[in-house]
Amino acid sequence: MNDYLNIPEELFLLSINNAYGTTANMNTIAFQLALSGAILMELSLREKIDTDMERLIIADTESTQSEELDMALNMMRLETGDSNANYWITRLNEQHQSFVDVLLNSLIRKKILKIENKKVLWVFETLKYPLVNKEEVKDVKSRIKELIMSDELPELHDMVIVSLLHYSGLFHLVMGKRESKHYEERIEAIAKMDMLGQSIGQRLKLEIEMALEKVKTEQALL
Repeated sequence: MNDYLNIPEELFLLSINNAYGTTANMNTIAFQLALSGAILMELSLREKIDTDMERLIIADTESTQSEELDMALNMMRLETGDSNANYWITRLNEQHQSFVDVLLNSLIRKKILKIENKKVLWVFETLKYPLVNKEEVKDVKSRIKELIMSDELPELHDMVIVSLLHYSGLFHLVMGKRESKHYEERIEAIAKMDMLGQSIGQRLKLEIEMALEKVKTEQALL
């Protein structure tokens, strides 16, 4: 199991093009909303929030020891009135750049990323994580790709990542379109194994579709 990085951190790493040090994927509507979804999923995994069709409830305000997760919890704690996961996907996205800055600094402190000549790069060219308790932790892209191409039963953390990528339409960050199509049934099966990932993932998909439709409408009016 990967206890070294949380879901928002691993989604962030998937957006990095290490060959060029670019983060272009972060500028897409899908990625921006997916990052909000990743934060909600991680908070749910840690039993900090509970969500159903109507409401998202804070279950525990104790610090998570992760700055981006505590930022989100504090935002929720300070708001009054009922709100659901859809609301918080959009609300957290309003602070997208702040979350990106916090995640980048966290990954630099953990010696996974570095900045050179204004480019964001992996510290290790082989895209691996530093040793944790003298053991190598497989990077998220390799781990998820191997999971999809096998018949292994995934751990909960990876189930949620698969759900996140599937419902946000970001599986191209892990494998090509042709490969994704070939393993479509396997991807969908894993995405539906976990009710948490499926629940927030479906709401995330709806928010992305609505945001993209809004952009199309605005462009048509120009």
